[in-house]
Amino acid sequence: MKSILKTIIAAGALAATAFATSAQAADYEPVMQYSDWAFRFEGAAGYEGITIEEDGDPDENIDAGIFNTAFSAAFQGPVVFAQLDGVFGTSHGHDNGFAASNTQFTGGIFLGWRDMNTGVLAGNLAVSGYEDNIAPALLRAGGHGELFLDMFTIGAAGGIITPLTVSGNDAGYAKGLVRFYVNDNLKLEGHGGVVFEGSEDDDGELVYGRALAEWKPDESRISYFARWDGVFFDAGGQEFSSHAAMAGIRVYFGEPETTTIKSQDRVHFTDSCAFGTAGQTLSIC
Repeated sequence: MKSILKTIIAAGALAATAFATSAQAADYEPVMQYSDWAFRFEGAAGYEGITIEEDGDPDENIDAGIFNTAFSAAFQGPVVFAQLDGVFGTSHGHDNGFAASNTQFTGGIFLGWRDMNTGVLAGNLAVSGYEDNIAPALLRAGGHGELFLDMFTIGAAGGIITPLTVSGNDAGYAKGLVRFYVNDNLKLEGHGGVVFEGSEDDDGELVYGRALAEWKPDESRISYFARWDGVFFDAGGQEFSSHAAMAGIRVYFGEPETTTIKSQDRVHFTDSCAFGTAGQTLSIC
């Protein structure tokens, strides 16, 4: 029940933000600059707090500093595009007074159709894993679509998740996203989704979300962003929640310096397969 309420609250907040700022889109004039390849690199650092509550036991609290690097390489033909994604991250902190750290990596690929004035329709495949196998490696496969509407982009994705290093049931996932461009170089973005098993012994659903703001000076290849990621799970008398806040930079290559964030998003870069942070156990295309 709590996870459902959190999803409703997050969706309402996102809708309110979009409604409040939509009036600024009236004078929008799209500007797109095309090239057949592009590369994006990002680095970020921040804080993650994890809380585990279990009936009859004290809460477990984990606080960690997190550091991520990620890249996306996009190759665009007349109609078909391909995109390679990767993320590598570490977290270092304390678990109830004891030092704890982990390393996460994710690699993924998109292949599909893109029209810079209409949208994206693609399939994706990704693998995520952890150093010393502290959590199971996951294989994810699914579909992804985005629709471009002036200053808005709306998208949806769904597919299956299969554990690779342990035995277990496959799970399904579904998510939605909304982007709003205050102007061509200032973007607000929100994601929300759920992971579910759908079997008779299903313990519960995992709910996750993301909020991001990105800004780039007009004559620069470097943008600056702030991001929040959240993961929530409630089942079998145990409640898990993770909140991560990060800030970082992105560097764009392969385009003129004057190319905007909006142009990069619609001409080249589909929503990255590298979703999540180093301390979180979820990466979803």
